[in-house]
Amino acid sequence: MRIQIKGFLVLSTALITTVIAAPNNGVLKDSRDGKTYKTVKIGNQTWMAENLNYKAMGSFCYEDDASFCEQYGRLYTWDVAQNVCPDGWRLPSESEWGALTVADLQKNLMVPASGFRNSKGKYELGGLRADFWSDGEFAKDKGNYAYFSFKAQKKDNSNYSKKGAMSVRCVEGGAAAKQQVAAMKDSRDGQTYKTVKIGEQVWMAENLNYETENSSCYDKAPACNDSDPAVCKKYGCLYLWSAAMDSAGTWSSNGKDCGYDKTCSPNYPVRGICPEGWHLPTDEEFSDFIHAVGGKETAGKMLKSTSGWDGRGFLRGGRGSSLSDNSIDAFGFNALPAGSLDKSGDLYDLGSAASFWSSTERDSNAKKAYGMGLRIGDESASLNSTKKNQGFSVRCIKD
Repeated sequence: MRIQIKGFLVLSTALITTVIAAPNNGVLKDSRDGKTYKTVKIGNQTWMAENLNYKAMGSFCYEDDASFCEQYGRLYTWDVAQNVCPDGWRLPSESEWGALTVADLQKNLMVPASGFRNSKGKYELGGLRADFWSDGEFAKDKGNYAYFSFKAQKKDNSNYSKKGAMSVRCVEGGAAAKQQVAAMKDSRDGQTYKTVKIGEQVWMAENLNYETENSSCYDKAPACNDSDPAVCKKYGCLYLWSAAMDSAGTWSSNGKDCGYDKTCSPNYPVRGICPEGWHLPTDEEFSDFIHAVGGKETAGKMLKSTSGWDGRGFLRGGRGSSLSDNSIDAFGFNALPAGSLDKSGDLYDLGSAASFWSSTERDSNAKKAYGMGLRIGDESASLNSTKKNQGFSVRCIKD
C-alpha cells in the first residue's frame, strides 16, 4: 500500500494499521462491471467497506488521476450518487450515517481520506477528510452528506452544492423501512409538507410555513437575506400561541378566543393554524410521541435533524456554538433548530433550540401553555409550560 501519493498528505502509521486490521465480513460483486467490494455488518445493517468505484457519467477520480480511483474509489455528483449503488444496495440516510461512531468509520468501514471535488471542479482535502453523499436533499441545489475529519477525529453531517462530487458507500437493502414517509398538501396556499408515521401517530415532518397574523416566517425575514430562501423556508414560521390556536376562529371555532392573558375552554382536537384534516397536538399527544421514540431521556437525539445544530442554523458566518450535537433523526421527524421569538418579537436560539406549541393550557393559566422543547448538546426532550406571548414553531398531527 502506498503511503504518499500525488496531492495527498502522508497517512499516519496508526491509520494504516487500522485499515489493515479492519474486519472483512463478506464480499459484494457488482454485476455491472464485475468489481468486488469488501462488506461489513454493523448492527443489523450490511455496509460496503470500500468506496464505490463504478465508472458513471458525472463521476471523477481525485486530481483526475486514475490511480486514485483504484485505491480510493470515484467521486460522484449528488444526482448521480442517488442511483449509482449496485442492485439491491442504496445510499445511506443522514440518520444512518449519524448513528455510526468514529470507531465504526475507521475500523469497520475503513474510510480513507479521499477528499472531494468542489462545485467549481477543484479537488480539496485529500489526505485530510472523507466525504460521503447521503440520500436526502437539503435544498433544491444542495444535497446532504456525511464527513469525517482525520485530524480532528470528528464526524458530522452537513450539506453542499449538488454540483460537487463526493465518495459513495452503499448499504444493503431497499429504502429505509423504519421511516414511513409520505406527503400532504395544504390547500390554502399549495405548499407541500413531508409527513411521517411514528408509532400510531402521523406527524408533519417539516415546520409549518403558513403565513398569518401574529406569525413570523423565515423565508420573508431579514435574517434570510444572505441565505438561500429555500433553506430558510424549511425553518417555517414562528407563531404566538394565539395564532397557533387560530384565536380568530378563521379555520374552526375549537380554539377561538384562546390567547395571552385570557383563559379559554377549547374543544379538542383544535385544528388551530393547521391544514384541514390536521390539528395542533395536545400535551398528551406530545407525551405519547416522546414515549414512542424511546422516552424523554433520548428523544432529543432521536428527533433532531442531523444538520443545522451548530449555533447558526441557516445563517452564514459567526462563531456558532462550542457544544457538540450527536442527533441522528432516527425517525425522520427532522426537528430543525428554528429558535423562538421573545415577547418583544426578537429572535433568539436560532441554530441552538427548537420549540413546538401544544394546544394545552397550563391548568387554566391565562399566560402559559405547554410546548415541546429540544436544545443543542442535549439528548433529552422537555414538555414544559411557557408564556403564550412567545413565538414557537408548529408541527401538526393528523386527525
